[in-house]
Amino acid sequence: MASLKTLTTTPEILDHIFQYLPKPDILRTALTCKTLLPTSLNSLWKTLKPSRDNRYPRPDLKAERIFYDIMTKYWPRSPGIQYTKKIDIGHCLNWNSPAAHTLLELLEDGKLRPSIIELELYGSGAEKLLQRFKKYSESRSLVDFSIRLHATAPFAKLVDLHKVTYLELCYNPPSFGPGFEFQLRSKSLVNTAIVGCAEILRQTPNLTDFKWENGNATMGDDVIELNTIFDKLKILQDVFESFKRLRVLTISGYFFHPSFFLVPPRNVKKLVVTGTLSSTWWRKLAACPLVGLETLELYICDASGSLYADIFPFLADELPTESLRLEDVAVVSLKNFVCDRNRKPLDMYQSFVRRNPMIDLCTKRWALNEKAVKILQEGLELVLRELRKCKIAAINTYIKRFKEGHPPPDEKEFMADFSKLVITNIAGNLPEQLSRLEIRGMNIGDRCREQLQEYLEESINETAGAYAQFEEGKLGITEKKFMEDCIKKLADRVKESEDYVFKAERFVAIPIERFIKRMRLLQHGIIRNMLLKKMEAGDELRMGTVLDIWLQAVNDFEKYDEPEIYATGYNMYSSSMCQTGFDDVYICPYPRYG
Repeated sequence: MASLKTLTTTPEILDHIFQYLPKPDILRTALTCKTLLPTSLNSLWKTLKPSRDNRYPRPDLKAERIFYDIMTKYWPRSPGIQYTKKIDIGHCLNWNSPAAHTLLELLEDGKLRPSIIELELYGSGAEKLLQRFKKYSESRSLVDFSIRLHATAPFAKLVDLHKVTYLELCYNPPSFGPGFEFQLRSKSLVNTAIVGCAEILRQTPNLTDFKWENGNATMGDDVIELNTIFDKLKILQDVFESFKRLRVLTISGYFFHPSFFLVPPRNVKKLVVTGTLSSTWWRKLAACPLVGLETLELYICDASGSLYADIFPFLADELPTESLRLEDVAVVSLKNFVCDRNRKPLDMYQSFVRRNPMIDLCTKRWALNEKAVKILQEGLELVLRELRKCKIAAINTYIKRFKEGHPPPDEKEFMADFSKLVITNIAGNLPEQLSRLEIRGMNIGDRCREQLQEYLEESINETAGAYAQFEEGKLGITEKKFMEDCIKKLADRVKESEDYVFKAERFVAIPIERFIKRMRLLQHGIIRNMLLKKMEAGDELRMGTVLDIWLQAVNDFEKYDEPEIYATGYNMYSSSMCQTGFDDVYICPYPRYG
C-alpha cells in the first residue's frame, strides 16, 4: 500500500483516486489532512459547473441565483479558485444577469484563469456583455486557452473564432424549446445555408471537435436533388479538408442531402453519424479510406426504404440499405465500431472485421454473430424447402406401420425419426419412388392412376384366389359376379387406404408443426450461441454439422429452460414457408407442449 508521502509526491495518483470519491468526501479529506489540501482543492475546483434542472426554454433562475451567491460570497477569498481549469456555464446563465457580470469581472481581473470555457449561445440579447467576453478571449494565448462553444446565434460577432476548438453548430433554428424543428431543406435556403456554414468554419481553423446538429427531414419539406447543390457542397468539403487539428467529427440529423457523404480530414480519429441516409451514402462510406480513423459510430435510418418514399422520391430506385451488400470497406485503421444493428447493410460487421485487424472484440463477436445468423437462416430455409418431401415420406412410413398394427410412437421418438429423415432427405438419399412423387410435372391424376392400378391388381388377384377352386357358372359364379366382387374389394381397399392415409396425415401434422416451432425457437438463442462458441474456438462450420447440432437440440428440447430459449427472441414467420406447400405456421410466443 502506498504511503502518504508517496501519494503527495505523485499528485496524479491522488487525482485519479479522487475521481471515484463524492465531493463531500474530498472536502473532508482537505479539512483533515493539510498535506493533501492542494490535491483536494485541485479536484474540487478544477471544473466549475452550475447545476440546473431544465435545459429549455430558459436558464434555471434558481440555479443562477445560487451560483451568483457562491461567486460573490466564497470565490474571492477561496484558495481553491486558482486551481480552476474549466468553466462550464452552459445554458444556465442569462447573459444580462448579475451572475454573468460577476463571472466576467473575475475573468478580467485575472482571479479566474481557466484553460477551457464551455459556452452555449442561444440568442444574442446581451451583445455588449458578450463583446466583453470576446475581448477577454482575445487577450488569452491559444496555447493555454480554448473555448468550447455550442451556438445557434450569430456568434461570429461575439466570439474570437480563432480561439474556438469545440463547435456544435445548430444552424438557423426558428424557435427554442425541447421539440423545435430546424427548417433547412427548402431550395431557397439550402444553398445559402451551405455557404454560410462554410464561411463560419473558415474562421475556425483550430477546431478539434465539430458537431453538426439539425433535425431530420419531415413531410412538407422541399426535396432537393444532389446535383442541384453539388457545387456548394464541394465548397464545404474543401473547408473541412483544410482542418489540421480536427479529431472528432459528429454529424447529427439532416446534413443537406441523404446521399451527401462528408469525407473527414485525414487527422480525424472519431466519426459519429446520426440521421436518415441513403444506400449511396453507405457505398461512399465503404469506398472512403478514412485514413487514421479509429472510432466509427453510426445510428442511421434508411432514406432509401419505403418509410421515406414520400419524403425522398428521387431515391425510389435505390436499393434499400437492408438489401445492400458492402463486400469490402476501404478503411483499415478502426479500433472501435458501433452501429444500429436494425438498419444496416448485409454482412456489414464481417466487411469491417476483414479489413480492420485492430477492431474491438465486441465488433468481432458481432461479425461472428452475423455469420452464425446467416448460416442458420440458410439451414432453416434448406429444411423448409425439403419439408414437404419429408412429410410425404413420414406419412408413407406411418401408413405402412398402421396397416401392420403398430401403435403411434411418442413425440420424442417421432422427433428423432423425423430429424433423421430430414438429414437423409437433404443428403439426397430418399428412396427413388418418393423422389418421383415430387417431380414437378407429375399431377394428382397421374399419382392416383398409379395407386389405383396397384389396388386394382391386388383386388383382382384376391378375388381370383378366392374363386380359384370353383368353375365358372357354378354356385352363381359369373363374369358379372366376379367383376362386382372385384369392384367391392377395390372400394374396400381404397376406403381402408383412405382411413390409414387420414390417420397418418392427422398424426404427423401436429408433431411436424412442433418440429418447425422448435427449430425456430432454438434458432436465435441456443443454436446461435453454440455456433458462436465453435467459431470463436476456430472450428470450421459446415451445413451438415450445423444441422446435426440443431436437430439434436430439437430432440433434446425439454432439457432447455424457457428463459434460455426466449433470451434473444425468434422469428415469428419465415417467407420460406411459402415454398413448402404447407399453410403458414403461426408460432405462439409461449407455446405449450403436451
